[in-house]
Amino acid sequence: MAEKPVFVFPVCKSPFTKGRIGEARHQDWFQGLKKAVRLSKKLRAKTLVISGFTATGSMSEADCYRRALCALGNGDDEMVLIRQGQETTEELEIAINLAEEENAKLVVVSTLFHYPRVRWICRGKKAEHHMAIGLPRPKEMITDIILWFVYPIIEKIGKKDEFTNWLKNRRDGGKL
Repeated sequence: MAEKPVFVFPVCKSPFTKGRIGEARHQDWFQGLKKAVRLSKKLRAKTLVISGFTATGSMSEADCYRRALCALGNGDDEMVLIRQGQETTEELEIAINLAEEENAKLVVVSTLFHYPRVRWICRGKKAEHHMAIGLPRPKEMITDIILWFVYPIIEKIGKKDEFTNWLKNRRDGGKL
């Protein structure tokens, strides 16, 4: 019997330098990729890169992640690159659906301040969760902490789609 496939999905935290402090190798997004590479090697898994976002004046988030993963020893043949999804909820839905379609185990890696919302979004879904710790972008850290409390309320009052569409429109305009 063939071994069940595994996908390791490092949930995107924008790698763009604007508003970030410190060297890239110490930042949360990069630490998430390091953990994803370790898990991918250990589990003989494919690493999922899911993002359709490009910040104004920058390369795409997917290309930034791909480049960093390659530098960390994760080859293109060990990745699945999906250029879709403008925000966390949409990207997680893509990963969850792909894992279900492929009958694969999904391993999600998120950053310290992203972790509670990622767990909330994935509730009731089959996924193993891991956390990476690194320097967050200060503005995103504050936003993530606020969303720990506000996002469940947004969902509970039936405004998830409106919130997601607002974020997608913002991201379509190249804004974080």
